[in-house]
Amino acid sequence: MILGGPHVGKTHYVGQLYLRLTDKRRAAQYALQMTVPPTDLTAINHIIQRLREGRSAGHTPSGFNEVISFTVADRQGQQVALTFPDYAGEQVQSLVRNYLIPPRWQEMISQANEWLLFIRPDEIKPLEDVTNRSRSHLVEQRPRAKEALAQGELSAPAFYIELLQMLR
Repeated sequence: MILGGPHVGKTHYVGQLYLRLTDKRRAAQYALQMTVPPTDLTAINHIIQRLREGRSAGHTPSGFNEVISFTVADRQGQQVALTFPDYAGEQVQSLVRNYLIPPRWQEMISQANEWLLFIRPDEIKPLEDVTNRSRSHLVEQRPRAKEALAQGELSAPAFYIELLQMLR
């Protein structure tokens, strides 16, 4: 199962993986080969079209919930079914914000053998080291901290820790 918030590349990853596994010219160089393609190509065709145009796979709409599934085999013939729920990253934010895992998510989590967590490290703001700040700076930051606390806003590291704790 691929996990991640909005704009981390979950859909893009699935599209790139699918394109590589279906590229007949380069198939021999890959350790995995697609043995059973997706039964419904609707979701993947849109992704592929955008990638072939040199564009990003695009943002998955909030209410969108599709599943892309295909089977791959390694060189020894060991098969693995890959299932990728394609969902808007805002749904993951909602899980943590509401401290609630809906039944659909509970099912996806329980059926997943492995998780792949997508994070964009360059978009995570570094935590401020308060030991290196003056007292006046800390006093200036108090209103912002109170506002963030009142809104239930978590830092990115705290968000991911909370997410993983909820999903285990």
